[in-house]
Amino acid sequence: MNPIKDMNTHIILTSRVRLARNIEGYLFSDQLGEEEGEKLTGEVRDVIDGWKDTYTMYVLKKIPLLSRLHFVEQQWMSPALMSQYDRGSFFLREDKAISIMVLEEDHLRIQSIKEGLSLSEAYYEALQVEKTLDQDLKFSYDPSYGYLTACPTNVGTGLRASVMMHLPALEMTGLKNLSRSLARMGLVLRGFHGEGSKALGSIYQVSNEQTLGLTEEEYISRLEKAVLEIVSLEEEKRRILYTDQKIQLEDKVHRSFGILRHARILPYEEMAACLSMIKLGIDLSILKQVQEINIYESMFQLQNASLQIKKQAQLDQESRDIYRADLCRRMMKEGF
Repeated sequence: MNPIKDMNTHIILTSRVRLARNIEGYLFSDQLGEEEGEKLTGEVRDVIDGWKDTYTMYVLKKIPLLSRLHFVEQQWMSPALMSQYDRGSFFLREDKAISIMVLEEDHLRIQSIKEGLSLSEAYYEALQVEKTLDQDLKFSYDPSYGYLTACPTNVGTGLRASVMMHLPALEMTGLKNLSRSLARMGLVLRGFHGEGSKALGSIYQVSNEQTLGLTEEEYISRLEKAVLEIVSLEEEKRRILYTDQKIQLEDKVHRSFGILRHARILPYEEMAACLSMIKLGIDLSILKQVQEINIYESMFQLQNASLQIKKQAQLDQESRDIYRADLCRRMMKEGF
């Protein structure tokens, strides 16, 4: 029996495309005065308010810190926008698949997130939003260099495409060779929350590092090809572990299950590591679910700020860890 399941449901988690754009007639965000920043934000708001789709605008300086942290954890806005909370804002579409960040590093960051390997679909959605905005807001563009951005590493397409992947077997056997191979392709391996973050629960983002020289479609095609190769590598490493170290692997999976089933205090990083092993155990049929549990979604919903939003209370660190452990015990009891 082959223990490996369909790649779109267990290794490839989500696809994300982000387009960086700046509006002509305004200085870049870091040089923009308060009055000009408010004017730019107002122009963007007026355009989006006229759309058929429903977007909610979040003015960050009017939002409590806990909610801002929750927005970052859910990846509706970036940590970089969080640091600009005194003047930044973002618009979130009703289905939460599209967000438009205003006055982050660039004037606009248009982001689309889809499940599975859906880069083309995510790009198409982000591009449709970009084109609609461009009808009223003229974006800074140079015929030789493409879209002009605050950071030279984004000049050209302004495209940052990424795929979130669960790579526990590759993590166990080492990722250095993979990182080197990706670098040669103009790609990079990043952590759970993207640039500057670390992996949590063996979840990584693979994204393009270059934005100039190829078309958007070519960058996406290159990334898709690399992702499928990584899937093959991860599957092969899982087969080797399953064949050569089955007892040790089963021990790690069941120990992780035992921790989540019985722990009374559970820090987030430990929980993420345990959920990762349980997900691997499910994928390899070491564990059998009696009720479907979305392990990946649980990793998002049980982060510190999101946990407190769920509890509707501000909790200190120990109280968060106790509440998280309680929720995990229930989840293990219901799901297995």
